[in-house]
Amino acid sequence: TWRLDDGSPPPAKKPFRNATWDPVLRTFRGTVEWDPAFGGNRRWDYEIVFPEDFCAVVGGRVIMDGEGEGSRFEAPWSSGRGLRYL
Repeated sequence: TWRLDDGSPPPAKKPFRNATWDPVLRTFRGTVEWDPAFGGNRRWDYEIVFPEDFCAVVGGRVIMDGEGEGSRFEAPWSSGRGLRYL
């Protein structure tokens, strides 16, 4: 069971803040802020890229608390080790 750092359950829905959409690149960007923290993180910055038919997430990343390159999103049919979403 997922829990916030204070032991409470995360909300059923969590809105993105500062959300933007680039229709030419089919790229969504947005931030999720956590208070209390979630897994020691207070901020998740998302970049999510879609293919022309919007059948899946094919690229992007999530960076937690501004650290490093973050976890990369990959196409569900790829052989990499990144995050996959249909």
